[in-house]
Amino acid sequence: MKLKIIIVRNLDPKCERIKDRLTDFTIFCVQQYCPYEVVNSIDEVVFSEDCKYILFIKAGHLFWDTSIFEKCIAQASTVSGDVNWLLVDVKKLDGKPVDRSNPTPFDDTINSMKYYSYPEEMALNLEALMDDLQIEVPDKLKPFADQLNFATDNLARGYYVINTEAISQHTSKNYNRYIGVCGGLKSVVLLGRDCFANDTRSLMFDISPAAVKWQQHLREYWNGDSKSFNECQKTFSKKFPNYMPINDSSIEEFMEQNNIGNAQLQTAWNKYKRINVEFEILDIFNNDHKNKMINFSNSGSTYFWISNCFIMERIIFQKGFEKARQIEKEWIQDFKTRSSMHCTFSSGGSEE
Repeated sequence: MKLKIIIVRNLDPKCERIKDRLTDFTIFCVQQYCPYEVVNSIDEVVFSEDCKYILFIKAGHLFWDTSIFEKCIAQASTVSGDVNWLLVDVKKLDGKPVDRSNPTPFDDTINSMKYYSYPEEMALNLEALMDDLQIEVPDKLKPFADQLNFATDNLARGYYVINTEAISQHTSKNYNRYIGVCGGLKSVVLLGRDCFANDTRSLMFDISPAAVKWQQHLREYWNGDSKSFNECQKTFSKKFPNYMPINDSSIEEFMEQNNIGNAQLQTAWNKYKRINVEFEILDIFNNDHKNKMINFSNSGSTYFWISNCFIMERIIFQKGFEKARQIEKEWIQDFKTRSSMHCTFSSGGSEE
């Protein structure tokens, strides 16, 4: 194992009301880059020889670009960084205690990529920021708050080129209505399955205009051949240079991870092209938009790929994982109660 990340909770009494949300938010930023563990103190950690580097991150950090980890490793000494962002070279440490008093500092290329909220000093301000992302904050907290709002604003420009979540196994039910977010090729693969009738109607939506445009571009200009996918994406990027591609990893990796061959993808695409598809910019937190989705589901048995719509930057920062999941559960239950037809929801990798 090259790197393990250790997220250290904030146990200062002043942080009691926000510590769990800050821990969840820092976990969210790691985004499965590598194995991580959450501890109360650095002193709890046992240094294993199968791990080359350990990075201690104090909960309350914000960082979007995961290349920061490789940059840290490139600058590693025995102990590098500061008390809130500390990288340890396990081999160089050679079993000695970690000296947190005099680590080798990282340069500005790394320090400019991470933003800290200083929870012990800013607990009350952070709690207010969780209630209202637009509130004025002290200068020390402003870089963190600005980056948080920057990520929220980027919802309009971001689009998933390739999916990050796995495609679920075949469902035993049959459907003639489909609702799904505009992300990658998951909807295409799902709609290519036998459980969807040939007369299926599909509503593909997203809060991001860029994501909707990307899916419209794919449907109009791509031919379903994996070999031409990258060229199609390049054309889209040139046409919309202000849009922000997310997870533009290779289509080959996506197909391998989901056990999809070229012929299977082409067959799914051909069926998808025959299906009636509507594209709309919709926000699941807008009641009128939700009503539109419910009305769409009322005309047939529906499969709804909601993805991770409730696991987003601002929601995790404001609510934490547990509350976000509760909000999602209540949203789905309300939808099912108000829809007159059967509806299966797919959230992340699970179905209900």
